[in-house]
Amino acid sequence: MIASTGAGEIAIGDASMFFVGDQAARLNEETLDSVAARAEGAKLEADWRRFREESKQLVSAGTGQVAESEGGSGGDVLRVDEAFTTSERQPRTGWNRPHVMHVTFALREDEGQLSDETWGRIAADYVKGMGFAGGEDEPGCRWAAWRHGLSASGNDHIHVAVCLVREDGRWANEHRSFMRSRAIGDELEKKYGLRPVKDSEQQRGMPAYTKGEARRMRESGTEIPERQRLAMVVRTAAMNAGTEKQFIAEVLRQGVRVRPRFSKDGTEVTGASYTFRDGSGPWLGGTSLARDLTLPKLRAMWDDTPQNRVEAKGVWDRREGIPKESAAPAGTGSWNAAQQALAKWAAKVEQIDPRDYATWSSTARDAAAITSELTRFSGGRQEQLLAKATQELARNAQTRQRVAAPAADDARVACRHISLALRSASKSDAAGWWAVWQQLSRVNRAIHGAQSARGELVRAQRLERAAHRDLVSIQNGLRKAAESKPAQTPRPRAAQRTTETDREQGR
Repeated sequence: MIASTGAGEIAIGDASMFFVGDQAARLNEETLDSVAARAEGAKLEADWRRFREESKQLVSAGTGQVAESEGGSGGDVLRVDEAFTTSERQPRTGWNRPHVMHVTFALREDEGQLSDETWGRIAADYVKGMGFAGGEDEPGCRWAAWRHGLSASGNDHIHVAVCLVREDGRWANEHRSFMRSRAIGDELEKKYGLRPVKDSEQQRGMPAYTKGEARRMRESGTEIPERQRLAMVVRTAAMNAGTEKQFIAEVLRQGVRVRPRFSKDGTEVTGASYTFRDGSGPWLGGTSLARDLTLPKLRAMWDDTPQNRVEAKGVWDRREGIPKESAAPAGTGSWNAAQQALAKWAAKVEQIDPRDYATWSSTARDAAAITSELTRFSGGRQEQLLAKATQELARNAQTRQRVAAPAADDARVACRHISLALRSASKSDAAGWWAVWQQLSRVNRAIHGAQSARGELVRAQRLERAAHRDLVSIQNGLRKAAESKPAQTPRPRAAQRTTETDREQGR
């Protein structure tokens, strides 16, 4: 324990020193076993325990979850689940609320390590900035900070836990705690000379996965959290769909359950949440996947007319089902057509003004959808690296600005051809993969160039690593395979009718 309640700067004459707090000073560098650690946790939440007993109310250990009936199918038809209702939420009032806030501070693996005192100061400054330390006229909350070595990835980090019940039994103010926490984090980066997490206040991050997701990742042996897998399904479904009804069908056919959220008067669908049909995880709404995946923003990607809304309403109401299988016309998936569409899109992207932040945000969103399609049909190390590239592209689509733009036509065409080609017998077509990836790399480099031109060095470095450096081995493998074996994917009939001009241009 490197800091605890009461930690802070203490003046001694003309000098000052950092006091780590009574609890941390008592433990010093003592190593705790599990029994002793639980005892320290009980001390941390002592105020909550005392006032809970006085209230004579039972408290649940978690927020609860309503059991879901197995839905989504019936015969040869897929249906959405029953609409989400607020009654499904367990009340989070009184002593039934989560009573401990857990915050993690971490450095990147290449930033080295900080001293115990520096980490202790950071923890104390954070608790004070959040208003949990109390003051002369207001009692504070009990808190403690722990440091227990590097993470599995080599990151120096600490954990801070704060009991949200003050010494007088009143609950601490949690209003807008996430936004306050981000602002304090920005201040701490500047104060302690740490590498910033984001380049500007206008940028948003990606939702973090929970302890439950981390546990399921360990149990399944995967490095891609279910939250990101769901996000990839929603991204590709939105990109491949032309209407809201087609979007619902795409999601359902990819093994995902969907349920709508209606407006208070029940006339309009205002949102949707998703979970895998095998029941491996919780229901997650669009905001929990990524801010650009909320239903209002997704609607901007397709033809959102009143008539199409009415058709989708029949599916949302469960009056209409979706056929389980969708017969795609033979020869509709072409690597060649995907490569040509991506080339057209890349040429347009390279001409975008670096200062046009909204357009670059939607460009990153479309690139993330295409990379998601490639990721979902990959495996092993390739899947993991492509998933990281997808995540970084999606990160570039997150902004505080209300960006809602239609998908680029060329990007949509390319994504559809890639999807159909990957679902056909041409999954091992390395030449097709290589041709598509070459053009998609042009888009990624353009995004990177715009970031560098705007001075967004943090995001530029992250994208450079995830979408270029980490994928060098895969790119080299695809290139060698493509050079040794020509593409086997037949071109669509329409594309086979070349003209003399086409032949002269080498099309």
